[in-house]
This record gives sequence, C-alpha cells and structure tokens, in this order.
Amino acid sequence: MGRALGSWITAEALEKFDGEVLCDTLRTEVEIFREKGIDIPPTPDEANINYKALETFFHTGGEAEPLADALFFASKLNSEEGWNCVKEEMLAAGLQYTETGNLKISHGDHALKAWLRFKSKNPSLLERSLGRLQNISVFSFTLFPVNETIPDHDLVTTFDESSLAEVQNRIADYYHRQTGERFAKVIQHGGFDDEIYFMIRYPGRLEFRNVLDGDKEIKDKKNPIWFHTVVYDKRNRMLKTSATTQELAELLRIQFGHLLFRQSNVFQSNKDALSKVITLDPITEDTEAFFDTAKDTPIRKVRLSRISCTLKDMGKIKGTFTCEEKDCQETVADFSPEGFTYSQNALTGKALTPAQKLLNSVHQIHWIQLKYEMKAPGDLRKGRDCKVTIKKGNQLGFEHDAGTRPILDYLYEKKIIKRYTPPAPR
Repeated sequence: MGRALGSWITAEALEKFDGEVLCDTLRTEVEIFREKGIDIPPTPDEANINYKALETFFHTGGEAEPLADALFFASKLNSEEGWNCVKEEMLAAGLQYTETGNLKISHGDHALKAWLRFKSKNPSLLERSLGRLQNISVFSFTLFPVNETIPDHDLVTTFDESSLAEVQNRIADYYHRQTGERFAKVIQHGGFDDEIYFMIRYPGRLEFRNVLDGDKEIKDKKNPIWFHTVVYDKRNRMLKTSATTQELAELLRIQFGHLLFRQSNVFQSNKDALSKVITLDPITEDTEAFFDTAKDTPIRKVRLSRISCTLKDMGKIKGTFTCEEKDCQETVADFSPEGFTYSQNALTGKALTPAQKLLNSVHQIHWIQLKYEMKAPGDLRKGRDCKVTIKKGNQLGFEHDAGTRPILDYLYEKKIIKRYTPPAPR
C-alpha cells in the first residue's frame, strides 16, 4: 500500500492552509477526488474539509502526485524567508505575481496561489523555490577545490537533458543501494552570478506513519523525498556539497567534475591536498586582524564561541574551552599559562578582548566555533547570532539557517579557506 517514494503531506499540514486557497488548489484534480468519494466543498471552512481523508488519499494514491508535491513544498515554504525564495525564483523565471494584500492568508498560501497561476509554465516552481531555501539553510559543507592544472575556460555552464540524466543515473544507483529506491533528480538553478547551483532530490530514510485504510488505521511506510545541494563557486574554484556521507561526497565530486568540465580528475581527491583547504593558522598569527570586520562586509561582528586547542607551555595537554563573552575572562584566568602578558597589542596599544587574550595563548587550534552577526538591512538574520564550526581539512559545519554565503566570503578573505587560482595561460 502507498507510494514507496514521495512527500509526506499530513492532515496537520493541510489544516494550516487557508480553506479557500486549499480548495482552489484541490479543484485542479476534482474528478479524481470525486472518484475517491472525497468532496471538495464550494464554500470551505474547517468543519467541512475532511483533512484526514485527504492525507490518506495523498499517501496512498499516485494519481495526483504533482499536487501532493506542491502541497508539501508549500508547507515547507510557509515562512517569510520561504516566500522570499518563491519570489526570487519567479523573478529569475520572468514571472510576475502581485500579492493581494490579504493578511489573512499565510506565506504558504501565497506559494500555493503562485503555483496555481504558473503551473502550466513552470510546474517545478515550488520545488525549485525549496532548493533556494535550502541553499541558505545548509548546515554542513564538504569542499573540493579544482585541480590547479585545469583552466577556467574549460568550465561548462549550460547542460542538456542527457548530461543531467547521466549524473542522475549514477546518483540513483547510489540511493538504490542505500534505500532500495532507485531515484534521483538533478535541478539546476539560475540567478547566481558567481555560483552554479544544483539541487538533488533524493529518497530519504524510511519513515513509518499511521494512515487510514478504509475504516482501519494501519502503519504504512515510505522513503520521503529530501534534498541535497551541490554548488560550484566560480570565484574561488571550489565545489561545495551538502552530502552527509564520505561515499556520497566522493560520488558527487566525480560526477559533477564530469558535468562541469567534461573531463576526469577535475576536483582534488588527494587526502594531503584536502587537509589544506581550511587552515586555522591566520587566527593565531594575527588575532586582531581576523576579528576586524570591514565596513563593506555584510558581517557586523565575529566573536569566539568555543575552541578546542593546546595552549602554550602546556606540552601535549589540550582542552576545550567555552568562550562566551560573559565567562571568557574567567576562562583566560583559569587556563592561560603563568606569566600571561597579552593584555594589549604591542603595536597599537589597543586593549585586547578576553577571547583575543586566550587566542594569543594558543599553540595549536584543533577546531573553533565562531559566532557572527549580520548587519544587512534586508537580511532576515540581521541582529541574530549565527554559528560556524571550523576545523582543518575540507569540512565546515553551520548552525541551521545560518546564512552561509557571507561568512564563507569572510573566511576566504581572512585566508581561513584557501583560494585556488587558475593556471597561467600558455
């Protein structure tokens, strides 16, 4: 019973949509619902919409799968940031949508209304919008730099269906081994000048839920659809992937190397080279410069949150210290070596913060967690603390919804992430 692969759309999620918007959407498949004995009321309210019957229908019937997906995507886009992603996708596609100003309907309702209006022209509007949302919400990246012998002019920026299908097939083979479901979909996004951005739709981990089968409630299962992102950063010649396993990251490194440059061995795989993509040395070499945020950067402030390190004069002893502003002074007093003299910068005479004092006592950083605050007026994260965890190698960990692009640019500028330059022309 049920679709083995698809998007969970629950009665609870359906209840969050405006009744009129939901019923307008459902009427696009009114004949199918009528055959299943589900009435779509002409004047909807919460009392006469059978949400549980709709949940069962969408889970067990594949006839209206695009509709089920649209409802699922709209439910995930039901936030100000999600709706902004829908508007960005419409703008990139040349689609014009005017909000009615009806404050009684949610962002998710507007997403559904936009899908209804443009589904014949752009049936994947909400799917692609969710990809945009994930692009600013990815909380873990694995980085693969381009081999230094490969010139930029070899880069391909447009892809035909056969090229994308080849990559999809290789990824689908991987998920067939992992989940038993052979499925993958690669979607390219536009509108990013410095990046080539892809979303990979894939079958997630098997889930079990109780659904109605006639009058009986039974336990059903399926692999819900989820997403990974793959981004090629043209400025820094770096592939970023949100792959959650080393095996998948390696597969994406190989397949997107072929797709983007039409050749083998594009992105570096040598362990020694990958261990040098990210370095923490600039933080201890010039602590004050690292924390100095320029006026033209979207980052307002960068602060130390946590650190695992070995302190000077402590031999092989290492520790993990919490360095929140309120208790960092105590951390310095407790863990700095005797004769601590880093109370001010010898060149500028400026007083150092407790975090800077601690970092000046560090012999080696094993990993570090930073807090950063956005200052862009239009950024939804303005005034909020976001976190990034950095360690040597080729992986970065972000707090969910952290706003990854600005802090990545900051880390490149501060030489924490290595910039890879193309070879000199022959």
